[in-house]
Amino acid sequence: MSSPRNLISPAWTMPAVHRFAGTLIALILFFWGMWSFPLAMLGPERNLVPGDMGDARFNNYVLEHFHAYATGRVDSYWDAPMMYPQKNVIARSDNLLGTAPVYSAFRAMGWSRESAFQLWILVLFALNFWCAFLALKTWTGSTIGAACGAFIFAFGIHQIGHLNHVQVYPRFMIPLALLGWWRVLEGGHGRWWHVAVLATVYQFWCGIYLGFILAYGLLVLTVAHFAVVRGGAMAHCIKRASWRWHGAGAVLAGAALLAPLMLPYMAMSDETGMRPFSEVANSVPRPISFFFSDPAALNWRDLAWHSQFAFPEWWHHMHFMGAVAWAGVLTVAGILVMRKTNWPLRQRMLVVLIAWALSILLCLNVAGVHTYRVVYALPGFSALRSIDRFIMVQSFFFVLLLSYAVAAVRRPRWVLWPIGAVLSVATVLDHRIEMDWTRRFDKFQSQREVDRIAWQMQQQRSTPDGPMAWCPVRPPMPDEDEHQLTIAANISAMLAAQQVGAPVVNAYTGSYPDGFMAFFDHMDRPTLQHWLGRNGVEPAAVEVVDNVGLPWVGHEKVVLTDAAGRQVRMRDPFSGTIALADGPGDLGSCFTIIELEEGRRVLLATNDRFVAATLDHGDLSLRADAPVAGDFCLFVLDEVEEGGVRLRADNDRWVAAADDGRLHAWADSAHHAITFRLEPLPQGVR
Repeated sequence: MSSPRNLISPAWTMPAVHRFAGTLIALILFFWGMWSFPLAMLGPERNLVPGDMGDARFNNYVLEHFHAYATGRVDSYWDAPMMYPQKNVIARSDNLLGTAPVYSAFRAMGWSRESAFQLWILVLFALNFWCAFLALKTWTGSTIGAACGAFIFAFGIHQIGHLNHVQVYPRFMIPLALLGWWRVLEGGHGRWWHVAVLATVYQFWCGIYLGFILAYGLLVLTVAHFAVVRGGAMAHCIKRASWRWHGAGAVLAGAALLAPLMLPYMAMSDETGMRPFSEVANSVPRPISFFFSDPAALNWRDLAWHSQFAFPEWWHHMHFMGAVAWAGVLTVAGILVMRKTNWPLRQRMLVVLIAWALSILLCLNVAGVHTYRVVYALPGFSALRSIDRFIMVQSFFFVLLLSYAVAAVRRPRWVLWPIGAVLSVATVLDHRIEMDWTRRFDKFQSQREVDRIAWQMQQQRSTPDGPMAWCPVRPPMPDEDEHQLTIAANISAMLAAQQVGAPVVNAYTGSYPDGFMAFFDHMDRPTLQHWLGRNGVEPAAVEVVDNVGLPWVGHEKVVLTDAAGRQVRMRDPFSGTIALADGPGDLGSCFTIIELEEGRRVLLATNDRFVAATLDHGDLSLRADAPVAGDFCLFVLDEVEEGGVRLRADNDRWVAAADDGRLHAWADSAHHAITFRLEPLPQGVR
């Protein structure tokens, strides 16, 4: 094939004013994208982090673990001090090694764990834009097309559903690896072998998932190129010894660089085996997925409702790329049909269009027929669980076609000005995101939760570096939220143990060894002993730490009611105000009553705070706002006739109600106290 310089006017042959305009558009789109997406996602106070208290914080743990390893605080990277006594636990999930030094640099500058995590995210968004821009501009020669395509690749609405999985953020090597391999297929200079191989290897180091997804993109590009060109210039160049040496050297160097990363994963695969196809089937995209938008996509919210609850795990399938990207696909298809351009350029467009089509068709669920089974059979792909993430490489083929569509407009040159302006504005409007509709968590709330557990660990452990297990008494919780709250509790324990510098049994990762899930789900002493026994560890070797901090003998989850049937209810989970209220039972009326060894009780509310009657409130009002069970949280349950109980606080006064229903520990006599009854939890709460 002839050089692309003969087909599309490169930037350096254009008038200076056009080069300046194209560069200006790229800069405007970059700064607008950064301001409207990642910075907006962090909130005006920069206190928010994308995702929930689960996966996002797990990735923060992995990055913090790298920083601890880089600064000599832990001896092994792969043997992270979680899931004690298991080894090689990092190989059970993505490792983020390729970009972890960026996070570590921010930590070394003095930023907190969560703030460094936010800055790491900002850097990744910037790299995604500029690497995509460089690849698209080099590939097609269109600065405007490259700028708009890079905006969609880095800030597009197709990734809203993946914001919770920050391990897919570092994908900036995907465009460069595909560009390098394209030039190899075209028989370009031997150095492109090194670009393609090293970029691919580095993408694996950034994330195993994205590395395999990139390999998938390279595969479909190769198939498309050989289907159209049938070897072409590559077949001619392979006859040259120097070109072959470049290829062999690049492959050998890539294998050597990839081996240290892959060996731990290969060792782990021997233990875990292949993932059954049934585990991944629901995440394989459907045709409707590419026209299904997240409701946070402001201009495309109407596409967010048609498939909700229509099939399993529908929330993973919101892959709509926006109208501009689809217009690029249709424009290229139209150019090929109308034959308005020279054959070599149309040939390149055809290759990319076929690669785009294959990337979708080989990863599809059509009425229960999974074409992805072909890819699943390839080495390594059976380990992938979330196939919906393939949109990350499919999105680049979308924007590459868009860039080609813009590059095809070469005469007259003055038309580039209105096209650039209209396309840029259309791209921005097409990908407007309403951040209030995205899932984010407050980093200060996370810090407080981790600090609370770390304080308990420091108070309760007897050896500074010995292994621990966080076994909290759980508050009542909705059935549908129980799993997510369990994930958050385990990750909080991991971060707290990491903060105090001790191994911990609690863990959250991509796969689990036999026998661990029982402890993960319950986090109690019986399941802990079973897990330790399976691993040949004496239970006495692991210290048990909990949220009570006092010896206790049992607990029960109940609803407290008075003689009139009114329920003791937490009015507000933030202030923790406790009052009597009429009406049906709900989550706010549920409490865990924990019996201490010396006979007194503490009450744990659904906001995971202890009920206290402190002088700080002035009127001894009861509030569920104590992070630890101190003296003001201690109550005596005085049993009365017919199974009722009265609550006597640590100030030796009984709990009574004010006229507004609020509870206070101020009654001097038991006759003025409320008699409570302990009722079972309402349906849907455990």
